[in-house]
Amino acid sequence: MKTALFLSLFGLFGNTLGPTTPVRQMAIARPATQVVSAASPTPVTATRVAVPSGTRLETPRVTVRPGVTRVAIPAGTTATTQPATPSGTGSLTCQVSENGAAAEATYRVLDGSRVVASGRCLDPATRLPAGDYTAEVRLSGTVYPVVQTQRVSVRDGRVAALAARFQTARLTVTALHDGQRIPGRATLKKDGRVVGTLGSGVYATVEAGTYELVVTPEPGYEGVYGTRTFELSLSAGQVRAVNVSL
Repeated sequence: MKTALFLSLFGLFGNTLGPTTPVRQMAIARPATQVVSAASPTPVTATRVAVPSGTRLETPRVTVRPGVTRVAIPAGTTATTQPATPSGTGSLTCQVSENGAAAEATYRVLDGSRVVASGRCLDPATRLPAGDYTAEVRLSGTVYPVVQTQRVSVRDGRVAALAARFQTARLTVTALHDGQRIPGRATLKKDGRVVGTLGSGVYATVEAGTYELVVTPEPGYEGVYGTRTFELSLSAGQVRAVNVSL
């Protein structure tokens, strides 16, 4: 009986399934399972799916660069950075020469229009907050202010040095009338601007350079009138005496 049943089944399916017919392994859906968590009492339905053997599951790879953020900057925008503000305390010294020899001078250190330090150039170093300043050095003993301005950077724990070099000359102007010395006044101009005034017959220290010299009698001096104007050039270290007849 078993043999007859086998032959009947073979006759029914024999033409359909041959010895080389491949058989596809199908995914089998298993019954859904409800999962309830302590945090959420609402049941969550999970379905298990059997994946055919030999199947590869791939997930896309995302490259993450830690600490790098890209920001879009509009075209034409200029990116700038602010320099760090100096901190701490430094020192400042001042050295001045006049015609190559050491000379006396005073200085002022300015932060904008505010004076943060001042002193004499022969004094010991001055301590002041670190920063970038404008320094004015004024030579002593001149008939009018002779000043040099420069930038100076003071840094924490360091000594910044001011160094100014001046060139000067000695000048005297004497006003004469009929060969006799009379009270008069000599005015020095540079670029059309009055820089100093000398009394007649008085020696004074001035900055070397080219001047317009205007000589006039003392106001109120009787019988003498008029003005004499000259171009006067003075070199460093020169001593010059000028006599002007009025």
